[in-house]
Amino acid sequence: EIGPAETVLSRVPIGRAIAGTRLYVLDSSGGIAPPLAPGELHIGGVAPARGYLGRPALTADRFVPDPYGSGTRLYRTGDRARMRPDGTFEYLGRLDRQLKIRGQRVEPGEIEVVLNRHPLVRASVVEARPDTSGRLRLLAWVVPAGTEFPSPGTLRAHLEQVVPAGLVPDTVTVLSEFPVSPHGKLDRSALPDPAPRPAASEQAVSPRNPVEGKMARIWSEVLGVPEPSVTADFFQLGGHSLMATRVAMRVRYAFGVTLSAGELLSGTLTIERLAALVQSRQLAEAGDGEVDDVLGWLSGLSDDEVAELLAKEPGGEGMP
Repeated sequence: EIGPAETVLSRVPIGRAIAGTRLYVLDSSGGIAPPLAPGELHIGGVAPARGYLGRPALTADRFVPDPYGSGTRLYRTGDRARMRPDGTFEYLGRLDRQLKIRGQRVEPGEIEVVLNRHPLVRASVVEARPDTSGRLRLLAWVVPAGTEFPSPGTLRAHLEQVVPAGLVPDTVTVLSEFPVSPHGKLDRSALPDPAPRPAASEQAVSPRNPVEGKMARIWSEVLGVPEPSVTADFFQLGGHSLMATRVAMRVRYAFGVTLSAGELLSGTLTIERLAALVQSRQLAEAGDGEVDDVLGWLSGLSDDEVAELLAKEPGGEGMP
């Protein structure tokens, strides 16, 4: 049977401390976390052992001085938890499974919870593995709930509705069962590497207007990609959250539009979507007089002048 450290358990109630035991949720500075704030679960009192036999280094790491007791020690469980307002505790996952990928701190269990909510999924595992260049990739494996195998694309679309774009796994591999060790535990090392991606069936889409063209140049400078397609996903091109921040700064300088992290990461991050967002924001921020001026200028052009304007190199020459 797979235990709590190997599977996803989201906000699992674990009740109150038993007799002779004290439970604390401590933050990174060692202080008691306020109700509902996550931290590491510590156990104190007379119930915990005094250390690991013959393992002083591990004992020193796991058994720390209890600032709230008299000369006693607290046991660091390595579990992420929080205290509810009623004084009971909830288990939120293992701290040692936290990852840092694409410039963001990732809790794989939170992604697994979303995958497990899909009606065709019985269980899931999310991990980070390096690709051939050494760059960490977020990968997922799932076991179907029945005989119908969900498609990886369907599961990625399911994740994209909830999970920030940068934290959607690069691949989702569907297995009939998870590999297990001789003791019946999940064998993470035996999870198969994802199959190589097939060659892209869609051709790259070039910029179709001046805003997309300028946005493509920003992406090229930030990502080091010569000619990014306007429909390509930023994170699939090797981007991460810090690079997305650089893009936002350059967008503000180039277009005078400030984009929030939520706007950048709330959906698939493409040149096409960012350009449309910038244009929408510019139109919303433009005064009525500016819009009327442009519309009046356009209405005064002849058909030949409009055709000549459209035939010009994108860049806005001739616009007022």
